[in-house]
Amino acid sequence: NRVYVILAKIDHTIYKSNAYSSLFRREVLATFHDSTECQLGKWYQNEAKAKFSKTSSYSKLDKPHKDVHKLVDKNISFISDGDKVVENRTEVISNFIAIEHSAKELYDLMEDMIVEADELNAKE
Repeated sequence: NRVYVILAKIDHTIYKSNAYSSLFRREVLATFHDSTECQLGKWYQNEAKAKFSKTSSYSKLDKPHKDVHKLVDKNISFISDGDKVVENRTEVISNFIAIEHSAKELYDLMEDMIVEADELNAKE
């Protein structure tokens, strides 16, 4: 279980890093999939569902995950159709702060999910 969660965290950290790099370089450097098409989203809908759907944390993952994608998409929109980063810098910074907050919530829920799954497995 821990390996699956670590890989999911790494994948989303790379996703966020690509968003930061794109904004800093003012060019879209990666494909930014929606929350159901990224590796974490695919994992959430398949392997994680099979392993963790009985935990209370599993269903809570969806909101912060979608929030990260929504905010990344908003920031990427400031470079995908011309460079509008400087004129929207306050929103860009605010979005990145919110992205980090949502990502921390997401990662914490993943850790909680492991603990809950271990507790459920111990009862069985």
